[in-house]
Amino acid sequence: MVLDKSLNFSPKLGVPIHGIVGYDFFRNYIVEINYTNSYLKICNPLRYKYKKNKRLESLPLQLERKKAYLNASALLKDTSVPVKLLIDTGSSDAVWLFENKIKGIAVPHKYFGDFLGKGLSGDIYGKRTKIDHLKLGSCIIENTKTAFPDSISVRYLAKNGERNGTIGGEVLKRFNWVIDYPNKKISFKKNSNYKKPFWFRTSGMALQHGGVRYVKQNKLNQDKTVKSVDRNGLASGVSIQFDNEVVISLVPQIIVSDLRQDSPAKNAGLEVGDVILAVNKKEAHKYKLQELTYMVDDLPGKKVSILIERRGERLLFNLRITKLFK
Repeated sequence: MVLDKSLNFSPKLGVPIHGIVGYDFFRNYIVEINYTNSYLKICNPLRYKYKKNKRLESLPLQLERKKAYLNASALLKDTSVPVKLLIDTGSSDAVWLFENKIKGIAVPHKYFGDFLGKGLSGDIYGKRTKIDHLKLGSCIIENTKTAFPDSISVRYLAKNGERNGTIGGEVLKRFNWVIDYPNKKISFKKNSNYKKPFWFRTSGMALQHGGVRYVKQNKLNQDKTVKSVDRNGLASGVSIQFDNEVVISLVPQIIVSDLRQDSPAKNAGLEVGDVILAVNKKEAHKYKLQELTYMVDDLPGKKVSILIERRGERLLFNLRITKLFK
């Protein structure tokens, strides 16, 4: 049971999260994770049969202190460095590496400072960049999005010197996986996500759910049904009709939760706590959190207009997305 209210993932992910399933449950099973068909299957190891597939590769699965690791290699400054990575299916990031000069794990010359996420010890900041590639078995992922957390933020994670980082969802989703806990083996094959480009927070701002707000709508112009609001404020659907034309709806409220220094959003004047009303003239409450995130994080050179509410006042900001790596 998670009792710490600060560990509520729902507002940041945009979907209701009611709990976490961990090692103590999975350790007795073989687990299939299929990212292309969006399913997770729990299998009895006594009855499980591996499908014959030439594209399926296997690596040893290392289980230590109720955590799963795999070995990979990272190409850094023309040098291939073996790395031991924690498998974190709950992370939406790609790869984290812990700096280690002795082992040759160092930040490339081109990077930018960024908010990386929240840990048990608080907010985690670091440097975000790309490494030449990450290699899993025979699979090479070019220009891999990589973060180097500040050493102070993750000192308790890397203190024994054995773990070199984390592999998360942005890499894991490029494969379909079979995690065989009883036999300490992990198998994988490429899927349709394999060559998709990595996503970067180009606007420099992070969004999350921040409760609910009321929206006045003309019934005749409504083109989308609003669903009901749950306890997390993630879905909506409560509406009040005062007459035949006007409807007051209760919708999710999206706020700016973090801003990167010297970013398009920060330089334009946006502030943490601003309520997002519209992006490129599209009403924010009609889109999922992840959809809005992709809308504000456009390609370099693109212009993004953002309408916000701040202390009862509506303000319009125009961002020009710039290159992250100069």
